[in-house]
Amino acid sequence: VYLQANPRTANILLASTGISVPTVAVDGSAPIRKYPYDPSNTTPADTFEYKTHLYFVSPCSFGTGTNDICTSSDDDVPTLKRLELSTDGTNTRMAVVPLVEGVEYMKVEYGIDNSPAAVNLVTGFAGDGIPDTYTATPTLAQWEQVVSIRVYMLVASTEETPNFTDTKSYIFPLTAGNLTITPSDDGATPNIDETGLKRHVYSTEVRPMNMGGRREIPE
Repeated sequence: VYLQANPRTANILLASTGISVPTVAVDGSAPIRKYPYDPSNTTPADTFEYKTHLYFVSPCSFGTGTNDICTSSDDDVPTLKRLELSTDGTNTRMAVVPLVEGVEYMKVEYGIDNSPAAVNLVTGFAGDGIPDTYTATPTLAQWEQVVSIRVYMLVASTEETPNFTDTKSYIFPLTAGNLTITPSDDGATPNIDETGLKRHVYSTEVRPMNMGGRREIPE
């Protein structure tokens, strides 16, 4: 899937499996790549490959099941993974890509910019680029108002520490209320005793500039 866009409109193009350039427009016509034009001249807009990434925490580091799903015989090392729109050479598929071992929990909150409600005449958008509230479950209407993303992770070591038992509880300070996590052994086979792992909570906040930047009001 490819996108060709200028500030006013966009064109969606498709490519055959294994082909790195568009071979057909989404309406079935030939991908002549002359649309949309840059408003100031007749130069075709740049064409970009559409990429989509879905992040999730998996119960194993490498799944041996169908479509890389974890099975009962796989390791029990929780791992942050990503689904990528890809191809196996014949068919389009969502490929599973392991990223970081030891990630046990992940929570995401989205910063919503909904004030001021009036459209700014300079930016063409409501809001000012500053998050006014956070939610883990934005509505469809709120997605275009997301200007900040908070990410919380509980990360454990991948090997047990001798003579150590983790008796702590870990807290994610979410807007809707604290999420408390108390580790316990899951009893999986092959097994790591999860209470023997050392852990740490990490958090960060990032700004999606494609929307947040456009809402900033110039001084």
